[in-house]
Amino acid sequence: MQQTPYLSKDFLSQLDAILDFYSKDSIETTRAFYSELVERLKSISYMPYRFRKNKTINREDTRDLIFKGYVVVFRIEQDHIKILAIYKHNLTPYS
Repeated sequence: MQQTPYLSKDFLSQLDAILDFYSKDSIETTRAFYSELVERLKSISYMPYRFRKNKTINREDTRDLIFKGYVVVFRIEQDHIKILAIYKHNLTPYS
């Protein structure tokens, strides 16, 4: 079943900071990163349980998508996927 992703305010704020960081180096790099991320986010709705279970939250419905050194945390809900956060793999937002 395909589920519509919902982007949380926290995720959007974190993504904005990441894109701002990349844009200081190159607009092309920023666009490529964003485009590839969007494609990966779209892929979550197809078999969302194939991604690893989030180790910090430790719930069956909370998973991690790994993308270019970033962890995208998402929750599988009844009728949609909620994208909760994005952070660098070595910086956890939960500590």
